Amino acid sequence: GNRFSHACVFARVADFTTDIIQLGIRAQSKEEAEFIKDKKIKTFYAYELKTRRYLQDWIVEVIDSLSRNVYLSLDCDFFDPWVIPATGTPVPGGFGWDETVEFFRQLTTKRRIIGFDVTELAPLDGLVYPNFAVASLVYKLLNFIFRK
Repeated sequence: GNRFSHACVFARVADFTTDIIQLGIRAQSKEEAEFIKDKKIKTFYAYELKTRRYLQDWIVEVIDSLSRNVYLSLDCDFFDPWVIPATGTPVPGGFGWDETVEFFRQLTTKRRIIGFDVTELAPLDGLVYPNFAVASLVYKLLNFIFRK
């Protein structure tokens, strides 16, 4: 494939740093798994996080693994398709609204967000709630970041 495709942004980031943490991964190719292993990229798979008994456990573990300054890139397919169906890769087993908002709340309390982006919203004709949900999430995240 194209080395500079939108689908491989973090492979390019990994050319400069391996201080990358992936959260909520549900599908990957053999090549992606090898890349993650070779680059020693800390990866929290969705099935591992969702089998934890308490929500707080995984949130604390993820936040504790982060450096003080965090750049957050949120791919909309992080969510389960019932939350955000309008994405390029709607894979079942994703995260829900409340647990994501709680993660953002705790993340912004314990770490400094130096920037963020939201990717992979693929609007569907006649279905507006995913667009509104993503806008609401950005609003909540900004509120958490600047509440201090």
